[in-house]
Amino acid sequence: MAVLINLFAFQVGWLACVLGGAYQLPWLGTTLAAIFVGLHVAMTRAPRRELRLILLAGVIGTVWDSFLVTMGWLHYPSGTFMVGMAPHWIIALWMLFACTLNVSLRWLKGRWWLATASGALAGPLPITLPLDLAG
Repeated sequence: MAVLINLFAFQVGWLACVLGGAYQLPWLGTTLAAIFVGLHVAMTRAPRRELRLILLAGVIGTVWDSFLVTMGWLHYPSGTFMVGMAPHWIIALWMLFACTLNVSLRWLKGRWWLATASGALAGPLPITLPLDLAG
């Protein structure tokens, strides 16, 4: 049951972050992601370890997405505090993703090739949804 709840929370949080960012409501996704991350940390058996993982994912995501913005490869419509930085809702999304690593994605641990292939194939899927996110 925990796996399904974790997966559902991630999907709802992802949708709130992406749609909130696209439709000038970036606080919506960030707030919902913060609630889900807080509940996840509160319910885990090793909250300090899990929080470190979540914060590390947030830092890695911030650096990576900020690099993509700085290079001009990505442009986000809202939620950016500084020029060249990833918006807060995308950072929240990275942190929310980290919550899935030890729960709903736990089955990929130790299966590096499968994890890589899954990420390469499934990672881009949300981008191809037929939603006009540019407004």
